[in-house]
Amino acid sequence: MAMRKILIFHIILFLICILSACKSVEDNRMPQNELSQGIETSSVNSTTLNPVRESSIDKGIDYNLKPLTERKNVYRIGIGDSILVSVWKHPELGTDGISAARGGTIVEEDGSIFLPLIGRVKVASLTIGEAREKLAKAYSKYVKNPQVVVSIQSYESKRFYILGEIRNAGAYTIKFPISLRQALSLAGGLLPLADLERAYIIRNGRILPIDFVSLVEKGDDRFDIEIIDDDFIFIPKKGEENVYVLGEVKSPGIVKMVNGKMNLLSAIASRGDFTIFAVKDNVKIIRGPLNSPKVITVNLGKLSNKAQEGNISNFELKPGDIVYVPDTAIGRLDKILQKIAPVLRTINEGLQPFYIYDLIRNTR
Repeated sequence: MAMRKILIFHIILFLICILSACKSVEDNRMPQNELSQGIETSSVNSTTLNPVRESSIDKGIDYNLKPLTERKNVYRIGIGDSILVSVWKHPELGTDGISAARGGTIVEEDGSIFLPLIGRVKVASLTIGEAREKLAKAYSKYVKNPQVVVSIQSYESKRFYILGEIRNAGAYTIKFPISLRQALSLAGGLLPLADLERAYIIRNGRILPIDFVSLVEKGDDRFDIEIIDDDFIFIPKKGEENVYVLGEVKSPGIVKMVNGKMNLLSAIASRGDFTIFAVKDNVKIIRGPLNSPKVITVNLGKLSNKAQEGNISNFELKPGDIVYVPDTAIGRLDKILQKIAPVLRTINEGLQPFYIYDLIRNTR
């Protein structure tokens, strides 16, 4: 109970910080006499702004992304699932022998279930068939040729989350192998303003190289991957004039653009400015779809000083840009995305009221 209250408090505090910061963006903009016109990336001196580099996720990483049709269509038992077990002619040995009212037995944190006579047996990660064989072998020590039936009473172990421009955003239980296209359909389908170019999936702290445009509009089944436990799918809204400022700033989060405009220095200032650990000469701006973005590297130490002197133009951001202030001289795109993925997920979850309710309801 105490842990739930602490979690609720931190979630509410996080939302208040985001909303307060977004509201004060306009007041935090730097005086215009300290800034001048935006600059084109193709014509900036390399000592100030490195050339735009067309980047893609490291091809050496094995994301194990295969269309669902290429995977075995089986469900594996997980922690929290409720399992029904019966032994033919021996009802006292199955789950009915534990509690007639409850019916099933829950897979515990160690992956095991408890059954009469044979005690605890680990079944997590097994298929129904594998669990049946394992239980039959255990019962064979006491029953001649036991006929065991195993089924799942309720699916509770695996969930995925889909937020943004989808008709029924929320958390969904995985009851059977499900593909990305099926997940979108299960959530009611895309809304008219869904921005597929900027949609993304976060899995195990990484942004997956999924092309939503090719999947949805062109029917490219290569991207119809299997959705697994804890996948986070986010569909942005077209026309939203926001940028993200993440990393070594005092209050990472969303910055609302003013009339479609926001410069780099103002965006960082609106999130409380740099922390003492910020590496200012290696600030990254991630632009475009996250499956194949451009990465702009800015030497912000020199840029901010010259901007205040009126000797250099400040860099203008575009809607959807992600500004990442590192604490090290990070270079590879996959490493950058790995660092920002958990923060993006936290921010976008925090802005969804249903998600807070679901999180609180399922916190034990």
